[in-house]
Amino acid sequence: TRDPERALLLARTALHDAPTAQAQLAVSEALDANTLRAQLPSFGVQGCQEANFLFLFDQGRMAADNTCDGYVVVADLLHKRIVRRIRVGSHSTDMIRGPGHHSLIVATGHQLVTVDVASSRVRHLFTAPFVIEQLAGPPGGSLSIADKYRVGLVDLRRGRLRIIARGDRNANVINGMMWASPRVLLVASLGQTPGH
Repeated sequence: TRDPERALLLARTALHDAPTAQAQLAVSEALDANTLRAQLPSFGVQGCQEANFLFLFDQGRMAADNTCDGYVVVADLLHKRIVRRIRVGSHSTDMIRGPGHHSLIVATGHQLVTVDVASSRVRHLFTAPFVIEQLAGPPGGSLSIADKYRVGLVDLRRGRLRIIARGDRNANVINGMMWASPRVLLVASLGQTPGH
């Protein structure tokens, strides 16, 4: 719908009727496009490109955001207040939904950590040989990580990383990625080298 307020109401109704990942994504997208977001509590200054969206929990009553300064901030949307700031590391870049109902996976330097937004528990998952700037991975699916020039698949069970793509350091800076299907990873870059 072109009406942002109506889109938000429809998305929240869908989330209430069927709290699926698709419904949570619809609410998150509706919030991102909606001027009502200005009515939410401030999550603080966001210093990285990846932190321009919220993750919703508890049928849209709670939201989590990555402030890029090493914290995940959790807000009660009904009462419009911050309820906790969870320290994940010295800084944080990207964040995705984790496998649990209240979990996130956060990149902090070379580390991947899980964060339980209900209990504030932080647990180490994986250490990469580079600073992780991008994450992609559906809960329960393949997890991919990237810096500006490399993309890799993480095998959390074995604690291994397999580099699947490298960019040209002079031209192809990776600035986003997402899974299109279980076997297709879309990677966005800022440019191309000649001949590619």
